[in-house]
Amino acid sequence: MKGLLTFDFLTRRAKAWEVLVSVSTLRRALTGPLPTLRTVCAFARGAGADEEEAERLWAAAEAAVRPKPLREPATYVPGHQITSRTGLARAMEKVRTAVGWPSPRQLAASPAAAGPISPSARAVR
Repeated sequence: MKGLLTFDFLTRRAKAWEVLVSVSTLRRALTGPLPTLRTVCAFARGAGADEEEAERLWAAAEAAVRPKPLREPATYVPGHQITSRTGLARAMEKVRTAVGWPSPRQLAASPAAAGPISPSARAVR
């Protein structure tokens, strides 16, 4: 069977399993950068190999080639780099969304509100 595993044979066999892949794609999978998972699965099907094992191997290779960033992206900090009224309004909307979208009246009644807030300041625009 070893002599039968040409790229053309692998392509035809994968196609029989309804996985379309070209001969050149299979060639590149062996010589180029990390192939897609779809290509690896087509290769495994065509060769009659265990697809689940091929997926596990591909995942390990992908993790080695494209490691996850060590640092999480910075979270949004309200007030950071606000340069306009529109930017301030957007920042305030994000803060209100983050805390469950309280009404202006609830905000005014909050113990964190230092003193009375006028009705015009509470108005949502």
